[in-house]
Amino acid sequence: SMRHSIEELRCDVVVAGSGIGGLTAARTAIDHGASVVVIEKASEIGGSAAVSGGGAWTAANLEAWLSVQPGANRAMGHALITNYLEGVDWFAQLGLKIVEGQDPRPYKFARRVHNFLPDARTFMGALAQSFESAGGTILTDTALSGIRLAPTGLVDGVTARRLGRTVEIESQAVVLATGGFQASPDLRARYFGRWADRVIVRGNRYSTGDGFLAA
Repeated sequence: SMRHSIEELRCDVVVAGSGIGGLTAARTAIDHGASVVVIEKASEIGGSAAVSGGGAWTAANLEAWLSVQPGANRAMGHALITNYLEGVDWFAQLGLKIVEGQDPRPYKFARRVHNFLPDARTFMGALAQSFESAGGTILTDTALSGIRLAPTGLVDGVTARRLGRTVEIESQAVVLATGGFQASPDLRARYFGRWADRVIVRGNRYSTGDGFLAA
C-alpha cells in the first residue's frame, strides 16, 4: 500500500495533525471532492482528543462565553456557539456516537456538553476510519518539518520526516492542526515566561508547536 513507499506524494490538501481538528478538516475536504493526505507525528492517530475526558462542549450562550474573555471577538464567539450543534450532528451523520450529557461539574459558566461514546480513543478511531473509507490517506510516524513554497510564493505542500527519511508532499492547500506547543519546554519558556519550562504539562507529549514553527 502507498503508506509504506512514500517519498513523494501529490494531493489536493495536506492536513498536519490527526486530532479532532485535523480529522474533521480532512473528512470535510474529502466531502467537497478533494484528495487528502493526513500526516501524524505519533505512531497512532487521535492527538489530544484521544487522551481527553471524551467530550465536546461550548458555552451555552454568548454572554456566558464573554464572561471569561470580556475582550474577545463577539463574532467569533457567536460563530462558535451557533455552529456547534451542526458540528455535533455532522459527527452523528458519519455514524459516530456522540450524545448530550450533563456538565459533570459546574464550570465557570453555563455550557453544553456532548460525550464521545464509548470513549474518546474509540470515537477518534471511528472518525479516522470514516476518513480512510472515504478515500483519505493517513501517514503516522510522519512529522511536519516545513511548508513548501512555489516560486510564486504560494504554499504548495509540506516537507515531513518519516522514519528517518524526508518526505515531500505536493498539494494545493495545507491545514495546520498540530495542536499547541505545551509539550515544548523551550517554547513555553519563550512565550509564557520564566520557569514555564518547568510546569507540569497536561495534554499530549507530541504537541511541540510543529505547525507554528513551520508557519
